[in-house]
Amino acid sequence: MKAARLLCVVVTHNNAATIARCLGALTTQHEVELDFCVVDNQSTDETLARIRQAFPATVVQANDANVGFGRAVNDAVRVAALDRYSHVLLVNPDAYLEATAARALVEASAAQPRWGALGGLGLREDGSVDPTSCLARPSLRQAVSSAVALHRWPGFRRLDSNRIGAVFVAQPGVVPAVAGSVVLIPIEAWRAVGGFDPAFFLYGEDVDLCCRLLQAGWASGFVPDCRYVHARGTSSPDPSMHELRMLSGRALLYRRQLGPLRGRIAIAATVFGVGVRHFAAAVLRRRSRWTLSWQHRRVWRAGRWPG
Repeated sequence: MKAARLLCVVVTHNNAATIARCLGALTTQHEVELDFCVVDNQSTDETLARIRQAFPATVVQANDANVGFGRAVNDAVRVAALDRYSHVLLVNPDAYLEATAARALVEASAAQPRWGALGGLGLREDGSVDPTSCLARPSLRQAVSSAVALHRWPGFRRLDSNRIGAVFVAQPGVVPAVAGSVVLIPIEAWRAVGGFDPAFFLYGEDVDLCCRLLQAGWASGFVPDCRYVHARGTSSPDPSMHELRMLSGRALLYRRQLGPLRGRIAIAATVFGVGVRHFAAAVLRRRSRWTLSWQHRRVWRAGRWPG
């Protein structure tokens, strides 16, 4: 295979514990040329120092504020000389690619030229499959299922929008959406949709991108030969805050992709589900991560990013 040249963008925010391993894995990619660009969203830890110490040649754009994931990527791509590249490769700072991962994505892109977003098989630190490698597109059925926890019952697993990757672990093919942990996007597809919607701060922007790519005639492809380890939870170590931010992204995704009426119904169902969980925990006098989400429901149901 002829060597490909990719613009690899990594967005960081307080990732000192993982960034060296992430970039180190990227330097081992076989038969693929990567130009790294790290966009740092106002880290207050040793992230920048560790990058400059271990990878002094890496281009770093240091933002004075945390502008969110999608906007940071858009800014990095905007200032790049895109004519030099065939694809944009996005890698989370807590994702570690196996040595042939990028090559597998590039080969799949060459074989499937209408795949606009290509994702791989994520693994947990213990080697088990991360089922969030593939994601569902938003739907009213999905929102109601999540609200009443229907997807937790046998026979309804496919309704879990965050776990459909468990269905697609064996064969490559078209999937509803791929996770943004590791994703390859042809330059032509990126230009067709203009990159990420900057209204998404974090969470939901990957599915929204796949939805807009589909509307523009580009499918999302799953490539199991692209394997990577994803150390989940480093962006939001507090479970309550993580849930709150996930809900914010989900509500905005419903607004963007379901239209005014179905979007409002989906968000109302989500609020109902959060309320049931919160009040059930209160009656049982148990600590619950849903308490914070219920208290701040006016923030996240509007799709705003909670502090």
